[in-house]
Amino acid sequence: MKRILIATTLTGLLIPAIASAELNYNAIEVSYAQTSQSGWADATEYVFGASYGITKNIYLDGAFATGSQPSGTASGDITGNAFEIGAGYHTPLQNNVDLIVAGHLIQGTSSFAGSSYSSNGYDIGVGLRAELTPQLEGILSAVHTSVSSNSFTTTSNGIQAQLGFKVTPQVELFADIGSDSNSPDTGSSYNTQTIGFGGRFYY
Repeated sequence: MKRILIATTLTGLLIPAIASAELNYNAIEVSYAQTSQSGWADATEYVFGASYGITKNIYLDGAFATGSQPSGTASGDITGNAFEIGAGYHTPLQNNVDLIVAGHLIQGTSSFAGSSYSSNGYDIGVGLRAELTPQLEGILSAVHTSVSSNSFTTTSNGIQAQLGFKVTPQVELFADIGSDSNSPDTGSSYNTQTIGFGGRFYY
């Protein structure tokens, strides 16, 4: 049961990390996400992130995620926390379209029935951000993730999309969806779907 939480604790973070408002990569944000897999209980998580542009085309970013997943047993929920830190590069393709490439290192822990598990890994992705109108932004990205816990490794390939609405030039509300194909090195492959929403403040 813990495999969903370990593999998806930070899934989809490329999207908030690469979002920008008029090429402003200085932002803080909070979001909520729910990840589902057929035959298993949904995993939920809260994510707190920040990014900072260090040059015209390069930014640093990081995030903390905390989540849980019902185990369906008397032992209680599976819980997990994860940290992510990384960097990205963006370049304009057109006046209102950016190409972004980003990568992150991931470190996490999960707990169930008195036992703890540590995990570590990375993600790398490529995305397009488009300013659809002065108030609307759209982002589409593809992400490859690899997360290991002890001798157990899961690789994931996913597609994610986000739509953001600027309430003011500094405040943006967003919603996103994602679908991932997950391949553990033991056992069968499985698919997960994630939906989420949150807010972002540009400084």
